[in-house]
Amino acid sequence: MLVWAVAWAEASTTATILASSHLGFALSTTQVASGSVIGTGLGRKGAKVKWGTAGKIAIGWLITIPASGILAALAALLAGVGPWGVILDVVLAVVAILAIYLWSR
Repeated sequence: MLVWAVAWAEASTTATILASSHLGFALSTTQVASGSVIGTGLGRKGAKVKWGTAGKIAIGWLITIPASGILAALAALLAGVGPWGVILDVVLAVVAILAIYLWSR
């Protein structure tokens, strides 16, 4: 039973991503996949959706979009200073990536 639920979720994710790409829309593949899993859970009789997890996903979406916009704006302002601003952007990005990697360990 679980195998079919996974297959439906993957099929709906694929269809959504392909249709969106064909129409030229930007989307988050993570959000599409999460929505497909939740939708598959809602659409099947006897299936369960862990609403606490779904709520955490929604909060993550609400935080991610504005945060990425703010960071992109700050990086653009810094890059507008000139070549040293671009170099500083790269250094800060590498430091952030390393910090996230080390934190995950």
